[in-house]
Parts: sequence; C-alpha cells; structure tokens
Amino acid sequence: MEDHYFGSLDRRVLAFIQDVEWRLWRLGMPTTTRHNEVAPSQYEMAPYFESNSIAADHNMLLMDLLKEVAREHDFAALLHEKPFAGVNGSGKHNNWSISTNTGENLMEPGSTPTKNARFMVMLAAVIRAVDVHGDLLRIAVATPGNDWRLGANEAPPAIISVYTGDMLEQVINELTEGTEGTGGHGPISRQPSKLILGASTIPPLPREASDRNRTSPFAFTGNKFEFRAVGSSQSCARPGFILNAIVADSLHFVADELEKALSKGMKVDIAVHAVVSDLLKKHKKAVFNGNGYSEEWRQEADRRGLFHLKTAPEAIKHFTTEKNLQLFARTGILGATEVQAWQTIMFENFSKTVSIEAECLFNMVSSFIVPVALEHKRNVKNSVDDSSSEHQKKLLAKINKLVDDLLIAIDELEAAKTKAAAFHEDKLFEQATCYRNDVWDAMLKVRGASDALEKVVDDKLWPFPKYSEMLLLK
Repeated sequence: MEDHYFGSLDRRVLAFIQDVEWRLWRLGMPTTTRHNEVAPSQYEMAPYFESNSIAADHNMLLMDLLKEVAREHDFAALLHEKPFAGVNGSGKHNNWSISTNTGENLMEPGSTPTKNARFMVMLAAVIRAVDVHGDLLRIAVATPGNDWRLGANEAPPAIISVYTGDMLEQVINELTEGTEGTGGHGPISRQPSKLILGASTIPPLPREASDRNRTSPFAFTGNKFEFRAVGSSQSCARPGFILNAIVADSLHFVADELEKALSKGMKVDIAVHAVVSDLLKKHKKAVFNGNGYSEEWRQEADRRGLFHLKTAPEAIKHFTTEKNLQLFARTGILGATEVQAWQTIMFENFSKTVSIEAECLFNMVSSFIVPVALEHKRNVKNSVDDSSSEHQKKLLAKINKLVDDLLIAIDELEAAKTKAAAFHEDKLFEQATCYRNDVWDAMLKVRGASDALEKVVDDKLWPFPKYSEMLLLK
C-alpha cells in the first residue's frame, strides 16, 4: 500500500508544512521540496544548500520548528529513525560537495581537459578518503535509532562504500585497467591518458536512471555526494565535520604525491595522470554500484576488506584507533583527549538512550498491557464453560499462553536491564554492547509478545492507539 508515495499531500499535512515553510522563510531558511514519503504519514522536505556550519545550525532549528508547529496543528512530529516496527524508518540525505571561495563546484565534471583533470583529482581523493576512513563515516551515523534502520529496505547498509554510477565507473576502469571500461553501458575505446591529458574530455555524466544508489551510503549524484546513512534525529554537524576532515586529509595526501612527482621533473599533466591512476588502483575497492542489500555484497565487501561495523558500539570503539587519532592530530581538529572524551559521550549516550527506551517499554507493558490482558482473559474465561465448543476453549488456551509469553519476556527484560546497568564506568564499550545485544533482544521479545496479544484483546480495552489510528487516519 505504497501508492500514496506518488499522490498529493493531505490537506491537513499541507497546511502544516506550509506553516513550517513560512516560519522558515522568516528565519532565512528557505526549503525547496515537499512530498509524501514511502511510509504512511511520512513526509520529506529539503532546505537549500548552504555552507556546512550554517546548514548544521539550520537543520537543528528545522527539527525544533517541526516539533513546535506540529503541536499547534494537533500532530506529533516523530524524528526517531524507526518509530514503528514493520514500517519504513526515517533518515537524512546529507548532500556534500566542495566549492571554491568564488562558488565554483569542484565536484562538477567539466567541459575542458583542465577541469576534468581537477575533477578526477577530487574524485580520487574522495574515494581514497572513504576507503581509508570508512570507519569514521560509520561512526558519524552511530546512534541508537539508526541501528534499527541501517541495512533495512529504507536505508543503506552499514558497509561503507561509494556509488559512482556506471558511466563514471567506466572512466575509473579505463584509468586503472586499460582502454575499456566495465560499466553497464558497454565499452568505450579512448586511451586512458586522454581522459586527463587533454585530447578529449570525460563524457557527460547524467544522473543515473537506476534507483540502486538508494542502497549506497555514499552516492555520487552528478555534482555532489549524498551521505544517505545519516539518521533523522541526528545533528548534521558530526557527519559534516567528519566528511570534511577525511577529505581534507586525503587532499593533503594527494597534494604531497603530486609534489613528489613534480619534483622528479614530471610535467603537470603526466603527474596528475600518474597520481590519480595509482590512487584509483589502490582504493577503487570502495566503489560499488550494485545492490547494497544483497547477501552477496556483504560477502564481497568482507573479501575487499571494507569496513562493516554492524552495530553502533562496534563503530564507536573504532573512534580511538591509532589511525583516527593521527588523522585528527594531522588536521588539527581534535586532540587525543578530545577524541576519547567524544567516544565516552557517544558510548554513554547510546547506553542511556537504550536504557530509557527499555524502561519505558517495561513500564508500558507492566502497567498497561498486562492488566488489560488479564482482564480480557477473565472476560473470556467467564464466557467459557464445559458446554463451550472446542474452538472457544482453544481461544482461552491461546490467550493463556500469550499472557504467559508476555510475563516471561518481561522477566527477561528486567534481568537484561539489571545486567546492563551493573557495568562499571570503565566498561563503557561492554555496557553499550550489552544494551545493544541483550537488552535489545529482550525488548524485541516483549514487543513481539505484546503485538501478539494486541491481535486478540478486546479493542475497547486496548490502552494504546493502534497503527491504523496513528498512521492512516488524518
């Protein structure tokens, strides 16, 4: 039932979004799109591109404004990455590029050999950055809510790779493998050197007609990259600063390599070709244009040695690796103590968030669902006697089992919460991992038992709104 994706906005929703847009304009934050998203009652809007720091501030203001205006329209704006089980979650497309101080986009393929050479240098630097520092990109989106959606059918996987599109992949293959590319549009026969040295230019690179880039966490989309793994409740500041850091460091590396080549007497165009080709040969393993959801890609990514940090605690643990400490030191962004402090905050935030969610679930189920389930059981039991049919007796037996399943799951959740809370403060990774594995598993079991009861308990007794009431009624 996803046909609403292509429909017009509901009038109440349109009035709400227009109200938000009007207030955004007053704050100097114009937006450029509004439409239905794939889940029921899910919508998308996009602000105009801005410089990184201003965009991050405006994005925080936008989230606050959405919640504030929603209340005035008798809505609730949910920014959680996965507020409903079985329904698509929410995220952000962090569009990122680099421009000169005069506004010239360095990620735009050009119409002259010089501009194409510059573009290929930038592209090689970005691909290297993703390959070498894919763990940092995963850390940039390591939040409790995001772990519910990454790798599902509404979000890219936790494997960090680059989507270039078939035509640009052909260019990369020409530079690294010979005269013909291996992309999906057939071979092209230019000599690889001509792509940079000036006899011709890179062919026009229209945006891909394929929808597969939706399964990539970092996709090239014509003149920018979209970091698609960012969670909907996140500030864009962390993804932005990490992207800038790893690409800046990579550009320093590329500049050093070019200077070495030039110091050996190479001409500029020859040096550019040599450095770019070498970089792409080493790091094009991070390029993947296929289906990121497939099991084959997981196996292939492991063979390639790409970062695949499946959970937020696994990712956060990588923050203080020697490689990353050296990166932040080289760029002068963070000292080792600051990185360690940030890691501590991320571990604590993860554990506290899951702890709050687990406690909320425990209280909801214990105080609301169990009493209602027992009341419904009593009502059914009072209507079943020795003369009742076997079907009625089976219904009572089914309810008894469902109630027992819920009570057992509640006990397991309480035990998991107690275990997770008992870790000493110097065991932050172990504690976060316990919350991510043991507590989450127990929460899912409670949720499953509660959902099963929701299907059989008297609708008039059920204490919480059902999906049909929350998602489908305007």
